[in-house]
Amino acid sequence: MFSMVDSQENRPFSVRDRDLEQEERESFWFSVEISIMHSILFLDKKSMLIHPLGHTEFGIEIENKQWETVRILVDAWLSNYAFGDLMERTPRWKLDSEKLSLLDVVYLSHSHCDHFDPYTLVPLYRVASPILLIPETLAYLVPVIDTHIPQAHVHILRNRETFTYAWIDFHGICFDNEAITNEDDVMTLAVSNHEEIIYAEIDTLIPKTEEAYDVLTRLFNRKPYAQVTYLSSRNELGANLPILDLDTEQDREKFRKQYRSSRKEELEWEYEMLISGELSDFTEVPNFARWFIGQGICYPSLMDPLYSKIGAMSLIDISELETSIAKKYGKDFPSRVLTPGKVFKTTASGLKPIQMDSFIGTIMTEHISESPTDLGRIYAQWPLRDDMRDFVEQESILLYILNNRFLPSVFSNPDDNLKTAILKNPERVYRIAVRFGTSINYQTRTYVFSFRDSIFHLETRGEYTEGNNICQEDYWMNDLEDFWNGTQELYSNFFHLLDPKRTYRLWNMLGANFFNHDIVKRKYEYHFARAIQGETGDDFVEEIYRGLRGGR
Repeated sequence: MFSMVDSQENRPFSVRDRDLEQEERESFWFSVEISIMHSILFLDKKSMLIHPLGHTEFGIEIENKQWETVRILVDAWLSNYAFGDLMERTPRWKLDSEKLSLLDVVYLSHSHCDHFDPYTLVPLYRVASPILLIPETLAYLVPVIDTHIPQAHVHILRNRETFTYAWIDFHGICFDNEAITNEDDVMTLAVSNHEEIIYAEIDTLIPKTEEAYDVLTRLFNRKPYAQVTYLSSRNELGANLPILDLDTEQDREKFRKQYRSSRKEELEWEYEMLISGELSDFTEVPNFARWFIGQGICYPSLMDPLYSKIGAMSLIDISELETSIAKKYGKDFPSRVLTPGKVFKTTASGLKPIQMDSFIGTIMTEHISESPTDLGRIYAQWPLRDDMRDFVEQESILLYILNNRFLPSVFSNPDDNLKTAILKNPERVYRIAVRFGTSINYQTRTYVFSFRDSIFHLETRGEYTEGNNICQEDYWMNDLEDFWNGTQELYSNFFHLLDPKRTYRLWNMLGANFFNHDIVKRKYEYHFARAIQGETGDDFVEEIYRGLRGGR
């Protein structure tokens, strides 16, 4: 057989080798042809559209295998106010009933009013009938939903299981929390078709653990996705509220610099963990891109429109900081802010804005009011609802909460155990002062716990005075009762006058959702009932604002 020498490998090269090479070449070009055809088909198919709606709400339009468009709303707070936080939404939306009627799925991630809002859901389900998808951590609220919006078909999404609806996959993930928080019930969400996947953090800070990063890496590698879209939520309330207490722009700018520096250190530490190999690096999956939404909650402009515009970091600032640090550590994936009101289309190079209307309506003004008030930051010097109530009934509620909820919770909490607080007090007691009554007619009583008595009881030595007794916490009883009844919640204390030297363990405990399912149910029963009667979140919060302004 005739042969020649392959100059590259210095080996005999036969006609048979040439035939094999020809077959391989033909196979290669056939594969290329298939790949090109696949790409053309993908380009012909409708890419995913993302509709940022402000805060952490967003919409998705995604095509299924039947070439049908499935429209999904992730979280539902589109009314003007967060009735629990008593804060304002920005931007505001004018909802379009005709567009809302085309929704196929609504997903509610957890039981906070800025994600799960009866004042949005009741009017929505009067014009539309999308399937209502909720995490299994909210299963106890199904009877409340069934009672107030019976037309909603509820499906419970189980943790780390995939639910397929209209040929679109929904995959929920709850992460293990390192401590008891008011967001234990959050379920993050991935939505995918046969070509693309989008994952939303919602309000969860992904734990810096091997298990959490492995879960996301496996999720993004389940298929050879043409696009992996990672949606990060950034609201920075931990900084945007404290900055309101600063009186001068000079002090605020100093605070911003300090906060930016601390966030920079946190982010650099995260990326150092990634590049060290300690964690699976899900940012390295093919076609990964990260986008930012959030910063949709602000101080109410009806109280002071100037303060509604004050913040520690804008969403653009946050995005630029995170993107620059990612690049510093060799991460060059696409990244940008998704501006509410615009629509973004997934492409091979990331998301691109397109000329298209939102699928829920149109943006109105950024803030509700621009009328100057010169009120500044206001705190309640009295209960948020300053009315006289039944003292005997209130004390009964208080003692039940203290001995049946508070004590079991704080003694089992390794992060802030009550034992330590008691041992630090020279009197070896834990004392809570409670003011019963109104701003003009009230009585302060103190309730104490010691290792000797083993339960909270009314202190018999007389009324509490700052000079004579050490008091670890203090409250207005009306506020505690409102929390118990569902008309306040954890972040209603944005307007409470709090002592920065104290830790408000009782209030924080009431905000632990898994420990207080009945409180969460009463909250939603109350606000669903109001919404069905045609009342609004505006009415609810503006009554409180009037009371706050009354003292200024």
